[in-house]
Amino acid sequence: MKKLIYYLVFFQVISLPLLLQSEVPQPNVHTPPIPYYMDAINFQSIATSVFGSYTKSMLGNTYSELGWNPAAILSSKQNSFYLELDYNGQAQSQNYYLNPAYQEAYLSDIAIVPAWVYNSPISSLNMTPIYHFAMVKELTKKISIGLINRSIFDYGPFRTANVYTGFWNEDAISNSYSDIELKALEVDDNQQKVLANQAELYLGYQISNKLDLGIRLGNYIFRRNGDLYDSGWSENPHYDYADLNDEGLDVDGDHIEFAAGLLYEINKSTKLGIHGSYMTGSSEDDRNMLDTTYSWSEDAEDTRYFSINKFNLQRQENYKSDDERYQFSLNIEREIAKKWKIRSGIRGTWNQADINGKINSFDTSFTDRTYDYYDNGSYHFRRRTSWESTDSDLIGSGERSADHYELYTALVYKPEKWSFFTGLYVSRHTLETNINESSNYYYDRFIQYTEHEPGTVEYEREFEKDYEYNMEEKNWKIGVPLGFKIEVGENFQILAGTSLLFEINDSKSSGDLIYPDKIYKKWDDGQIVIDDHEVNRYEKYTSDPSLELKRSTNVNLGAIYHHPLGINVYVKSRTDFFETTGWVLGMELEL
Repeated sequence: MKKLIYYLVFFQVISLPLLLQSEVPQPNVHTPPIPYYMDAINFQSIATSVFGSYTKSMLGNTYSELGWNPAAILSSKQNSFYLELDYNGQAQSQNYYLNPAYQEAYLSDIAIVPAWVYNSPISSLNMTPIYHFAMVKELTKKISIGLINRSIFDYGPFRTANVYTGFWNEDAISNSYSDIELKALEVDDNQQKVLANQAELYLGYQISNKLDLGIRLGNYIFRRNGDLYDSGWSENPHYDYADLNDEGLDVDGDHIEFAAGLLYEINKSTKLGIHGSYMTGSSEDDRNMLDTTYSWSEDAEDTRYFSINKFNLQRQENYKSDDERYQFSLNIEREIAKKWKIRSGIRGTWNQADINGKINSFDTSFTDRTYDYYDNGSYHFRRRTSWESTDSDLIGSGERSADHYELYTALVYKPEKWSFFTGLYVSRHTLETNINESSNYYYDRFIQYTEHEPGTVEYEREFEKDYEYNMEEKNWKIGVPLGFKIEVGENFQILAGTSLLFEINDSKSSGDLIYPDKIYKKWDDGQIVIDDHEVNRYEKYTSDPSLELKRSTNVNLGAIYHHPLGINVYVKSRTDFFETTGWVLGMELEL
């Protein structure tokens, strides 16, 4: 497979002033793309998730409460085993992080990557957990244990088969035998898969009649890998060809969590809970690419016309993050009247990540060919030989910090045959990212013409670059849920939930780019004709868009069937109840 590297673009624009882009360039260094990484499960059964994700602690359901306080495991005196299957299989597909260098983000940079990176993107994988399993079991009157578990699994093609064009030069168009035709990406191995598992183990102990202690131990393991391998060769009397395209992707992540909580009964109508947790994890995104090609051909009728091409490109990328998370919460429940309760809580979460990354790439090529050159009204036999070499290295590091605060209050009414609740949810999320990158780049190209108008042309480009990127995002949410549970018959209940959510986003970013040393030279027949040397070239990028307000509403329907033997069947629909791809099904066994 031929490489598609935009040397020609550079030579066409090098004499023009660089235009600053309206958006701040994204850094190459990033955190590995891993869903649910450094997050607790925060599980909700259908009994509460039908009312919205942010209502998990408003209703006092045992499973939903565990995310806020593991001591809530003692609130249920009945053994429960719950399994949930999500049929919304394509709702949360996730693409692999696309490095901004692949998008020709800067005319001043040339990405050394194979052509398939541009034209055959990495395919999506389904990151929706295929199941949720939860259980609570009372061992003794004072001790209870629990488990929540979910898994991710999917596989499919690593890259989408697409069409690419081979490398070309300005002289190739005069030779019909060397025209580059469109070719499809055909591979021997093109597969990727993802496998992840997250589990939380709970232990509850009743210290006294008024004080409960709960502990949570959490673990998450994520593995995603992809492979592309394509090799081919051919030997013919007038044509030889050998090609190897190889790429590997490995994304790994792990975290562990320890959490503890207390639940204190102040009096018969009031309970107070306190909870704290610590989570630590590490992740890595590793990627390697190899693109080598050799070809030789000659005109069968006139062997003076031949073409030789040799290409060798290698690229390695590696990104890592080391993360910590702290969380603290308080929640209170008070019975204000018969069948009426008020529940309130506040929670703060603080994340810190140290990010590191590096890129190493080089490319060498050699071409030798003869052709007919049109000059002064006639064709002339000519030979062109070219040597090219490109090297680039980048190293970067930075920090990402996030603070998240949540506050909720809910009013719950539970008479005999139905129940009702409403409430208010407020959250504030801030995210700050600071990345520093240093890179160097060297390119040399030497072209020699013989047979007709002999001569040489040489280009050399070299630079160092330092880039500092800063970004700050703020997000506010205000949610107002409304939910009903109505008994229809002896063993059947209908769930109906709606919510109104307001969201405000504010972001700003800046980039400071400096070239300590930037050199461009050109020689014609050994004589230098361009000698451009810049020192400490500085570019500033800023972005501060207007505040953005979003308003959304959500309506969900669900149903619960209670079998007399202690089996509960749950169903929830996100949109159209008759569209099965939007269903979530759950089954609970109570003993």
